[in-house]
Amino acid sequence: LEAARFALAARWLEACAGCTGWSLVLDTRDVLFQAHPFAQLDPRLKGGVLLLVEEAHPNTSFPLHGRGSVYMNRFSRGRTVGCYAKGFLPHAHKPVICSGTVIGTSAGMARFLAVLVGEMRANSRGEKGGCKSPALTDQWTMNYLFYHGRFGGPPSTLALPYGTGPVLT
Repeated sequence: LEAARFALAARWLEACAGCTGWSLVLDTRDVLFQAHPFAQLDPRLKGGVLLLVEEAHPNTSFPLHGRGSVYMNRFSRGRTVGCYAKGFLPHAHKPVICSGTVIGTSAGMARFLAVLVGEMRANSRGEKGGCKSPALTDQWTMNYLFYHGRFGGPPSTLALPYGTGPVLT
C-alpha cells in the first residue's frame, strides 16, 4: 500500500496533460493547510524542481529545535538495518526527510515518483526480507535515495529545513 499511493500519483500526473505547474504528494493525516501551499512558489518555474521537507518530530529528531538523524535513533535504525544500514552510515548525522510531504514541478515530481516507485518495486522483488514492506517503509527508502543523489542534486532537488518553505511536517 505504501508504494501504491506513489505509483497511482505517477499515473495521475502522467495522464494529466494540463498538469504543468506545481504538485504536492502528501499524507492527508499529517497536513493542516493555513494558506495555499504554492503561493510562495514561482508559477512560471517549469524545470524539474523537487522540494523535500525535513522533519522535526519526537520519533525522528532529537530536540525539536535541532536537526534529527536518519539513522541514530531507535525508530529509524529499526527500519533501515535490514536493507540500507551500511548505505546510511555516511549520512547518519543528516536530518530525516518526510515522505508524506513532497512538492515539485510536474517534471520534478515525475522524476521523484519514477525513482521511488522503481526502487520500491525492485526491493519488493528482491530476496532480502529487510528491503520489503512492512520492514522497510517509503520514508526510509526515500531518505536513502535522497542522500545518495538518486533524485538529482541541487538546484533541482532541495531539502527544506524544518520550519521553512511552504509546508511544515
